[in-house]
Amino acid sequence: MRKFLLLLGLGAALFSCEQRPVVTFVPVPLVTSLLADTTVAAWSPLAAYDADDSRGSIAVIGAPERVSWMMGYLLLQDSFDNIGGRLLSDGLPDFAGETFAAYRDSAYVPYDAFLQEGREVQLREAVVRMSLAALDTVYNRNVFDHENLLAKKRAKMLVLASPYLARYGAHDLKVLFDAAGADIPVISVPGALRAHLERAHAYPCNVGVLADRQMAVSGVFPEELDGCAVTVLSPAEESPETELLRFLDMYRDAGNTLPLNALLVDERTVPSDSLRATLARIRRSDTEEMMQYGRLLAPDFEVVDAIACTAGECYRMLRQRNLFTHDIAYPLAEFYEVRLASGQPEGRLVLLRSQRSNSDYVQQ
Repeated sequence: MRKFLLLLGLGAALFSCEQRPVVTFVPVPLVTSLLADTTVAAWSPLAAYDADDSRGSIAVIGAPERVSWMMGYLLLQDSFDNIGGRLLSDGLPDFAGETFAAYRDSAYVPYDAFLQEGREVQLREAVVRMSLAALDTVYNRNVFDHENLLAKKRAKMLVLASPYLARYGAHDLKVLFDAAGADIPVISVPGALRAHLERAHAYPCNVGVLADRQMAVSGVFPEELDGCAVTVLSPAEESPETELLRFLDMYRDAGNTLPLNALLVDERTVPSDSLRATLARIRRSDTEEMMQYGRLLAPDFEVVDAIACTAGECYRMLRQRNLFTHDIAYPLAEFYEVRLASGQPEGRLVLLRSQRSNSDYVQQ
């Protein structure tokens, strides 16, 4: 059983892993009901999904601030050579010709409230409902009209922008998609980080995470990075240049001696480049203080930006499955607000199109 040591006074959560018994996964009632009756309307997006159709959108789902953060990066990303797929900027947007659909969730946020109230099942069902809405081809004209629906692109890939949605919902989606025979790619922040660690390091490894206080005590990253030793801390309101040193101080003060392989930055207020600059200072310094910090870092230690890592996994998945449109155009964006329908059956959602432009999400 996993043990949790929460250093709340320090704003930190430290997690260690032990052998755990295998637990059979039980899907939420919503998934069970869909599997029992495939004639319901909610099943139609799954039945109609075509894994070879590249014309769909890339759906980015989650809390409004997380969606904005991720959309701003995805629309501008230029980390890969678009011809060969190498990790090399070529002056062109990596997602040229693609359409991103932002699904800003106003129906279920804040997600940590579900955990505090013991309503994990309801959060998992919320992830399923929002994903099915993204996979559908319609949205609402307004909040009151549930009959005269308008057409939109079906999602060809789902990106769960909030780490909570990976822990609470992604496994239910897999059960549902597998049963429907729908090979729908689902990308998440913890999933992308795990894929990166498996490529770049000897997995499982020793990982640090910088995240907000609610995320730090949620257990999301330790659970999703099963097998790793995971230390999750929330950043201080200090200079970003000192954040890596502070993290290492707290890591050492908690009794840890095993060198870290990576530090994931999942906090918008902490620029990853500032941490990398501090890392470079540690590496080149010959002072005793810096050498002590250096002993806590493995030779392959790296700073990993959560959003960049997730965007990179999206790019790799599109190449792997040949899902790029190959259109010569800048990336486009569509924006939808996710709300609960008033006066409708419990859980029914309303999707409202928002008339934002790409620039509203760029570099927010």
